[in-house]
Amino acid sequence: MNRIEYLWKSTFVGSLVLLASISLFALPAVAQAPPQLLQQGRLLDDAGEPMTGDVVMEFSIYDAPSEGATLWQSEFTVSVDETGFYSAVLGAHGTPLTADVFSQAQTWIGIAVDGGEELSPRFQLQSVPYSLSSARSERAAVADQVADGAITRDALASDVLDDTLAAISCAPGEVPISSASGWDCGNIEGLTLAEVEEAVGTSLGSLNCGAGEIVRFDGSQWGCELGSDIYLETSGATMHGDLVVQEFEILKLPDNSVETRYRERKTTRLVVRNQRRRETVMIPRERLHEICSDGCTYTIAMRYWRNENVELGSRGPHAFSYDGETGRWRNSNNNSGVSGDGSLNHVQNVGGWNCCYFTEAEYIAGSNQGDTTRDMFLLNNSSSTCPLNDTSSLECILTFYD
Repeated sequence: MNRIEYLWKSTFVGSLVLLASISLFALPAVAQAPPQLLQQGRLLDDAGEPMTGDVVMEFSIYDAPSEGATLWQSEFTVSVDETGFYSAVLGAHGTPLTADVFSQAQTWIGIAVDGGEELSPRFQLQSVPYSLSSARSERAAVADQVADGAITRDALASDVLDDTLAAISCAPGEVPISSASGWDCGNIEGLTLAEVEEAVGTSLGSLNCGAGEIVRFDGSQWGCELGSDIYLETSGATMHGDLVVQEFEILKLPDNSVETRYRERKTTRLVVRNQRRRETVMIPRERLHEICSDGCTYTIAMRYWRNENVELGSRGPHAFSYDGETGRWRNSNNNSGVSGDGSLNHVQNVGGWNCCYFTEAEYIAGSNQGDTTRDMFLLNNSSSTCPLNDTSSLECILTFYD
């Protein structure tokens, strides 16, 4: 999975990629500090490149997915790193959050960047933030009927505290241990880790996770498992992501020694689409290098190349390699070249129909601009075998797989 990307279009940023990470900061039971909500995401421009630096963001919470009443709103400056990632604590800057904001049955969050229009669609907040309304339980109706100081330890029934830690009084050096009959005191000196876990239960402190693993609770105990860097994009509410995998690698060195190891990498898919007739769209050089510098596969397809009833023609998969530093590339059909050397070479022409080209040259209004940069392009062409008018529906689709 490449990256889960919901596209929220704006006049200032082309897309907003939201991490699926919204966390409510825990509050002490007696504290009256305003609640806070952690909201994280990535900001990309129209070309799919990360925004960086300080960005003014306005966060709003509504009672409806569109229009509706504004329940809360605040604007402040957020720092965005080199990958476009930001992290904002709502309620910690500007307008404080209150429990009344989440008293509605459902709420949605909207985001605007650098004074632009609010991105669409809004993102619905799920069940965790609604725990804020639990602050209203501080004055439950039944509690109002109990006189102050009426509940004491002596006033409780004799067996109420039998199976609770409140009834345990351990000697120095002893710890509470759970057993079938309840809690008791014991000494864990000399016990193995497995014996301690059996006595007191698996704790986070007893885990020893490896690189790239995350802690997960399976319903009965905590454990370690290989994690993935997953975030959401806002264009059709589809989840995508970068899946981290481990490969077993055998490497023979120049000194005739052999090394074996596990190597982690991300599996990624890059999709490039071009509906603009007689022109190219540039493939992001850094992304193409990331996917194809050690080899990748791709398919190239065209949709509606003769009329609206012709659905899809495709070729591939083909093997391909590309180095963004030198511009060198090679295709599995033995086509090869150096992007940026002034000599035009096409990587692939779908089926020889001259409709869609994977190429190293840029075209504008049907005119070849030459091979002047290390960039690669996808051309939506016109020929006798393709629709000739510029308003036809021909679409070229290039998909890379790592």
